[in-house]
Amino acid sequence: MAVSSYGLIQVYYGDNKGKTTAAVGQAVRALGAGANVCMAFFLKPEKIHSSEWSVLKNIDACTLIFAEYSHPMFYKNIDTVRLQEIRDSHNGMLMNIQKMMQEVHYDVVVLDEILNCWNENQKKTIITEQQLITLCDEKPLHTELIMTGRPLPPVLHEKADLITEMKKHKHPFDNGIPARKGIEW
Repeated sequence: MAVSSYGLIQVYYGDNKGKTTAAVGQAVRALGAGANVCMAFFLKPEKIHSSEWSVLKNIDACTLIFAEYSHPMFYKNIDTVRLQEIRDSHNGMLMNIQKMMQEVHYDVVVLDEILNCWNENQKKTIITEQQLITLCDEKPLHTELIMTGRPLPPVLHEKADLITEMKKHKHPFDNGIPARKGIEW
């Protein structure tokens, strides 16, 4: 069952908590309406096992995808060999998702932390601005595409139909409170 006959492009970005939470909320809402959902996690190794995955992996209408070689979002500080492994893995995953978007009728596709793969410094870029343009331009008309991360590549400001910035005013990390299972991950 299609959620709507026309899918838009949503972006949740910024330096605060809530980007993945918003995207997962959209996916759960769509699943509740009978939609077919694909969630791909960039720069988040499956072995970290974020808590929402425990629920989503047990829903038949929800496909979860992880890159083969991944590294938490601090990939910008790693050596060039490891960076190239991550680049190859994530580019392969993105190509697979684009193919799946054409072949499988996904109502909603969430690309969590994909924006973190883009970097103004081309030497550190995993996903290029041109790949983001192609992703948006070749998205099936019925598919809702949701992207999260930071920063906001300028091209997505033009392409997106909805942009929400998560701006930090206060965060538990500022007081030394570490990420909590079931709340932050």
